[in-house]
Amino acid sequence: MKKVIVKYKNRNLYDLSKKAQITISELMGELLIGTKIKILKADDSEDITDDVFRKIINRLRREDTYSAEEANIIVANMSYERVPFIDAENFLIENL
Repeated sequence: MKKVIVKYKNRNLYDLSKKAQITISELMGELLIGTKIKILKADDSEDITDDVFRKIINRLRREDTYSAEEANIIVANMSYERVPFIDAENFLIENL
């Protein structure tokens, strides 16, 4: 499964498929089950997936929430296709 997440200036993440906010913890859970994720800035559709993934990796290092095996699965599932899942220029108009 693929998901597009939009990040707003107020740092909130929005899951376009659920049409609802999503937390970093929920995002980590999605990665744990193998969901491929792309994260875009709301104002200009810039792909910020790598930046958010770095924050998740730092969180995994700090917290003991996940086992080492689960953490490895999350990190392994962070790779995503570098092909747009959607037309990034029009996603806000069509989905929000």
